[in-house]
Parts: sequence; C-alpha cells; structure tokens
Amino acid sequence: MKCKKWICIMLAAALLAGCGAKAPQSADTASGESHSLNETAAVKETSVKIEQTDAQKLSATLTQQDYGGLFTISIPQGWEVTVGGDEIYTWIRAYDPDRPDLQVFTALRSGFFLKNQQAKQFYENYYALSGYQQLYGAQAAFIVLEPATLETFYQKFMDYCAYLAEWEPTFTGFEYPQISDFEVIESMDVQNELSSIALDNKMIHGTYMNTLSREKAEGMFSGTVVDLIKMMDPGYDCGYDTIYSLTAMTAPYGLLDEYSALLQTILSSVQYSDQFVQRVMTAQQITMENARAISQMTAETSNIIMDGWNSRQKSYDIMSQEYSDATLGYDRYLDTETNEVYKAELGAMDGYDGTRYQKIDQGSSYYTEPIAGYIVK
Repeated sequence: MKCKKWICIMLAAALLAGCGAKAPQSADTASGESHSLNETAAVKETSVKIEQTDAQKLSATLTQQDYGGLFTISIPQGWEVTVGGDEIYTWIRAYDPDRPDLQVFTALRSGFFLKNQQAKQFYENYYALSGYQQLYGAQAAFIVLEPATLETFYQKFMDYCAYLAEWEPTFTGFEYPQISDFEVIESMDVQNELSSIALDNKMIHGTYMNTLSREKAEGMFSGTVVDLIKMMDPGYDCGYDTIYSLTAMTAPYGLLDEYSALLQTILSSVQYSDQFVQRVMTAQQITMENARAISQMTAETSNIIMDGWNSRQKSYDIMSQEYSDATLGYDRYLDTETNEVYKAELGAMDGYDGTRYQKIDQGSSYYTEPIAGYIVK
C-alpha cells in the first residue's frame, strides 16, 4: 500500500509539471516575434506624414534674374523684384507679392539727411525766400535724422519713402517696403570698412507693422550712418548725414527663423555688373577699386546679418515662436533620432503612440531651432 501511494504521488507531480510548462521555442521563432514588434514600431513612425517647409520649396525654385545688365539676383518662383533710384542710390527689393513682408531689400547708399531741426528750419526759410524749388525745396524736405542712428531712420521710414516718392523721379513705380511702428528687440555693433567714420553702425533685430495690412512682421536690419558734410556757417550744423549699405530681410512675425536661410541666400546673390560699377565710379568721382568695394557691401552685409541672427538673444524668440504657433494652430515635435524640429498641425498627431516624435514643452530651447518640416494630417 505504501508503495502504491508513493507511485500515485509521483504521477500527480509529473502531470502538474507538464501542465504548467511551455514547449521550448526555437531561436527562429523568438527572432520572428522580435522582428514583428520592430515592424509594428516602424509602421507607427512611418505613419507620420511630413512635408517640406515653404522655405525649402521656394529654395528649390531659385533662379538667377538679370536686370538691365546692371545687376543679377536669384529669386524664388513667383517672387517679384522692384528697383528704384540710380547709380549708388539704387534700391533693390525682392518680395513675395502674396506676402509682401517676406522680403529683402538693399541700397548701397541712402540719404541725404539733416542733422537737427534748426537745419530744417534754415532750408525751409531759404526755400520760402528764394522760391527755387528744384534745389532748396528738396533740401527743405529732407528728413531730420536726430539722433543719427539706424533706429531713428526706421522710425521715420515711411516719411523717407514719402520724400523719395515726391522728389526723386527715379523712384517712380518702385514698390516700397511698408514699415511703421518700428521697435528694436536688440541691436549689435557691426564692424566693417566704415566703422572708423561711422556715427552709428548697427545690426538691429526688430519688429514693425505693415503700413497697409497692419500685420506684424519681424526682421534683421543693417546700415552704417556717416556724417557726410559739415556746414557750420549759420552757427549750427546744416550739413548732411547719409547711410551706407542699408540692408534688411524680413518675414511675417514668428516666421523669420523658417525663412532666414532663404532670405540670406537671396541677399548674398546680388551681383552688380561692371557697367554698374563704372557708373558708380564716374558719378561718385572715386576709383574703380573703391567702386567695386562699395558694390560688394550687400553680399558682405548679408553674412553679417545672418551671423547676427544666429547669435541673437534666444529668450525673446522662444516667446515669439510660441505665440506664432498658438496663432497659426501648430504644435512642435522633436525627432529624437535626428534631433530635428517639426511643426505639427493641430490634430496631426492624434492617435500617435510611437516614441520617435516627442512633443516639445513650452519654454524649450528647441523653439529656437530651424524648422525641418511640417507634420500634416
């Protein structure tokens, strides 16, 4: 009986062990399940639809344009170029007609500007007495640049455009930038060939309101203010200031980071012809070498602007990018594999349970990184 009891216990233990154990897996089977999991994860990530940014699309359409044999410039498809002035006072503006604040503009030299209100009163009185409109009327209409800074110029930008429209026939048909309510976010000193004689030599990161649409825009603005002539006969300075290498790139508010590389490429593509340089040399009574140096200032300034943009204060841009996203309806995601940042349409990531794309928190420094593309529904 003891023997039979022992045999029954052993049989029961064997049966229980068999019921609880799994059949051993082959290496191929285990590898297949792991491969299946990886495929599932990959499907989740590739289900995220990404499109190029508008700036990337525009960059692919850049073509060089020649304007009257005076200069060449590369612009995207659909953009327009408007030209005003003559010789060293030539203004070049390239812009998107559907978004006029998406633009670059440059002038090798701008001005004359008066230095104080006394000088303006002097020329107004002289004009009233002489009646010589062609000379003294134009002088009386000069803008007062006091203090003599780039910021002052942009605060009076539309007044200056109004002066050009009235007194400079070479600007007939020119499509002016529309800049009002100019505000400085930050400014940086610039070092160039004119630094030693400059009254103000700045690169400004600023905002403005479009005069016509009343939409806010943002830009990088550079220029060198120089005391051109002193005239102390009345007991105060009735001479003139001027601005060399007036150059800017702008975009709708919150979008400058996306378009900055494209805008810099457009600016740096401006190349003045030998014919243009010859005309500058003759009109300014300077050497060909100096005329060539002046004509190269636009490309050099575009690099200075881009360097300034890359070294700007980032705290403001984080806030402006967050504001832009909230206004336009976007979130931002980080691709954890490439460390690139994407804008995502609201709802585009609904149902996404992958791990590659992570939503960026408010206040993150990733808000200052260029946008690599858009995640769309």
